[in-house]
Amino acid sequence: MGLSIQMAELIAIESKYKPLPKVVHTVGRLSMGFDYEEARATLRRCGVEPRPVKIEIDTETMEARTGQHGRINDRTFFGMLGASEVAAIDISSYEGASIICDLCSPIPDHLAGVCDFIVGGSTLDNVFSPAQYVQNIAKMLRVGGRWFEINHANDFKSPYVILTPPWYFDFFCVNRFSDCRIYVLEFAGAVHAYKMLVPLLPNQQVGWGLIDNFEGRGDTLLAVVAFAEKGAASTWNVIPVQAPYRDEARVSEYGKCLSALIKNPRPWAVLRRTAAPPPSLKRHTPPGNYHYIGHF
Repeated sequence: MGLSIQMAELIAIESKYKPLPKVVHTVGRLSMGFDYEEARATLRRCGVEPRPVKIEIDTETMEARTGQHGRINDRTFFGMLGASEVAAIDISSYEGASIICDLCSPIPDHLAGVCDFIVGGSTLDNVFSPAQYVQNIAKMLRVGGRWFEINHANDFKSPYVILTPPWYFDFFCVNRFSDCRIYVLEFAGAVHAYKMLVPLLPNQQVGWGLIDNFEGRGDTLLAVVAFAEKGAASTWNVIPVQAPYRDEARVSEYGKCLSALIKNPRPWAVLRRTAAPPPSLKRHTPPGNYHYIGHF
């Protein structure tokens, strides 16, 4: 499990909009896919001045033990963004986790509302019960808490499960989260990014679709970055129904939830456009759900 430089950039952009809390929780200990200088350059490019920190090299994660040397650890990276503590959530204590629990099973009530910022790095695509996982994450967040997760979105490098962009969005929409932002990353030369926009259709009818899946080439890695923020009215246990199968009551309720969610003023990432366009660009042009925003 790890954090790529692309995820680091998106988290830096989020921290500029809303500072990180003092304690960041990670799902497992996260290996960083970059060194200190790469992290510092990325933060500064995003307009974030790195905080002074003690530079610690990762020696604790599984990746560090199997040969990835010279990379900073998660405490160093999140410390550069102002966090004073990084606490891991894991199924065992083998990497020094602070919260021991199985996210594939219902978590105990004493873990409800204990986290302000949770980051998962390709965890959800490796678990057997992804729906239970996101319910647990939603339950663990405090009001105002935020969740970042990146996972595979196609059958490339053998993920255990593949979850589509609408799967994430629908869960956080029907559970009345105050925000949910979905990015699709296409690794084709440069790492290209699309933002997923979901329109509010006042005349939405039973049987209509609402969000398309992202169509990409089979020879390039696709990843989904899901971000969600919990609001005062948010729940964690409402189960979504895919758009074509919603009855009239569900169509109406989804519309109310979506109407509130899309009013959030959080800005989308704005990226560079200097590389050759991605191979899937022609498939995804406005007014579809996926809008190209550039590359990292």
